[in-house]
Amino acid sequence: MREANNLLVVASLAFASRLALEETGLRLVLSVLLNIYAYLLNDLCDLGVDHATPHRQTDKVAFLRAHRSTAIVVLAVIAAVLHGFAWLVGRAAPWPLTLFSVASSVVLVSLYSFWLKRLPIADILAMALAGATGTLLGASFERGSWVLVGVAGLICGAYQAVQLLRDIDVDRAQGVGTTAVVLGTTATAWILRLLLVAGAAYGVWVVGSYWGCGLLLALVVPYRGEHAARSWDMLRLVSGGVWLALLIELYFA
Repeated sequence: MREANNLLVVASLAFASRLALEETGLRLVLSVLLNIYAYLLNDLCDLGVDHATPHRQTDKVAFLRAHRSTAIVVLAVIAAVLHGFAWLVGRAAPWPLTLFSVASSVVLVSLYSFWLKRLPIADILAMALAGATGTLLGASFERGSWVLVGVAGLICGAYQAVQLLRDIDVDRAQGVGTTAVVLGTTATAWILRLLLVAGAAYGVWVVGSYWGCGLLLALVVPYRGEHAARSWDMLRLVSGGVWLALLIELYFA
C-alpha cells in the first residue's frame, strides 16, 4: 500500500501544479519505476532477515533468494532506464527537475537499503529526504509547488518513525540497530512529534499556509506499545487531510 500512497502524492501534486496530462503521465511512469527499484532493492538487502524471521518465510522470499542474480540485473536495468527516461522527460525544462529527483532518490534509497537503515537517526532522516526528492516528480517550478516537497519529506520521516516503532521487536531480535531499538520507544516517539512540529512550522513559514498547523493534531496520538499499529492510520488520516488542503490552496492560487 505504501507504493500506492507514493504514487497518489506525486499524482495529486502534479494535478495541483496544473501540469499537462501527458507530462503528468510521464512523471507517474518514473514514479512507478522508482518505487519498483526501491522495493526490490530493499527486499534483496533484507533477504537474510526475512529468511530468519518465521512469519516472513514466504514464497516471495524463497523466489528472490533463488533468483538473486537476476534481481540484481533487473535493478541495474531499472536504474539505467530511470535516469535515461528522466533526462528525456525533463530535457526541455530550464532545470533538470526530473533527473535530479530520480538521481537523488536512487542514491538515498540505495544508501538506506545497504547501510543507513541500520543506523539510529539516519534511518529516519534518509526516508525523510527520499520522501522529499521522490515527491519532486510531481512538482513545478513555474507554479512554485516545489516548496511542498518539504512538507511531504517531514511527513515521510514521521511515517518512518512509526514504522520503526511497529517493527521494534523484529528489529531487536535480528540485531538491527534502528532508532527505536537503540534510543527506545519514548525517544523515537518524541522524534516523530518533532518532525510533525517541523512540518507544521515549514507549512506556515515556508509554504505560507496555516493549513500546515493541522499536523499538530497528530501530536496527541499515542505512538508507543500496542498503539503503534493504530497510530499509523491516525497519522495517515491527519497528514492526508493537511496535504489535501495544501493542494487545494495551491490549485486555486
